Amino acid sequence: MSITEFEEEIELRRNAFIDALNEMIQVEHASLDDWQKLQTAINDVHRKATSYFSKFEESISLYEHPDYKAGKNIQTAKVNSTKIVLDTILNFWKLFNTTYLPIEELSIPSPNADAYKTMQQYLASFDKTSALELKQKFEENKLPVSGFDFKKKINPLNIIQMTRKQQTTFGIIAGVILLIALIVLTLVFGCQTQQADKIFTIVLALAAAAFAMAITGRLEMENSIVNAGGPMAIFALIFFFNPAQVEDFKSCQSDVSGTVFYGDNIIDNVNIGLIKSDQSTSTNSNGNFTINNVDFSSLTDTVSVKVFNQEIQLDTIIEVKKESLKNSIDIKLAKHCVTCRRTDSIGNDAGRVEKCAASKKYIENYIEEYTKNSIKLGLTVNCVED
Repeated sequence: MSITEFEEEIELRRNAFIDALNEMIQVEHASLDDWQKLQTAINDVHRKATSYFSKFEESISLYEHPDYKAGKNIQTAKVNSTKIVLDTILNFWKLFNTTYLPIEELSIPSPNADAYKTMQQYLASFDKTSALELKQKFEENKLPVSGFDFKKKINPLNIIQMTRKQQTTFGIIAGVILLIALIVLTLVFGCQTQQADKIFTIVLALAAAAFAMAITGRLEMENSIVNAGGPMAIFALIFFFNPAQVEDFKSCQSDVSGTVFYGDNIIDNVNIGLIKSDQSTSTNSNGNFTINNVDFSSLTDTVSVKVFNQEIQLDTIIEVKKESLKNSIDIKLAKHCVTCRRTDSIGNDAGRVEKCAASKKYIENYIEEYTKNSIKLGLTVNCVED
């Protein structure tokens, strides 16, 4: 990016800041009691002001770098611009602190202790008189002044020492080292656990940021979480969007486990089988089961599981998402029950029976058969399903 392009970017951010400031003032006059709308406008102004001031400070550190070949005229113009921007900062916070800070319904931001330090150092290095005047005004308005007290004369060449060639070399070397570290971590961890995945993402983001130093051009990223440019933007992009996640069931997991519930209770001796891999096991007295040494690479995204228990008339196939097999699964079976009472011709109780099963169809057939047998015996039957 040339000096002209850099200045155009600063101008764009300055205009965005001024537009947001004017809009905030309009909101204040138009909606005196709409504090939420005014708060939103204040937050937008502060965000765009920070973007503008930060970009301007960045230019101070870059313009005497060899890549820019900025001369004495650029430096003089930058000193004058710095005075103007610092004066803008002063008036900006005056407006916030005198007009909006006293309003209890509003939350007003404040600058951190080192804010605007580079601009203050730069002005103090080349125009001490203006720096002293501005320092006094900043102190009167309780704004940070640490940069004005900086004793050593600031020289942008001392801030950024590397030439473009050195940056390229450093970026490639650092990127290669970090990629080698990523390969080593892969061999050490083997299985892609959640903890390893986070480490891989960080190392990959650092490697990409290092390689970005060797590539011409500039990427900027700005959202509610981060505001970054250059290699830092590359790091943030990869870290937050996290393209390095890997799901490797075959190397990370070989068992399928879970618990079977029958109604509200656990149940033992239920046969659980994976149809695709032809593997099965039975639940123990706690209703738990584990199928060992499962080849997850052979399973489809939806896994068919056969569940069988003759005692409760259970013989069915359920579908389970492969993704859910990473954790212990719960298989919940419906419990259908019926209570049937027999009475004779004069209304005396002739018997009572209860029957439960996992199959509703079985219960319906049982009621039908029990009723037929009762009628043959000359009895009246009344069945109630739970």
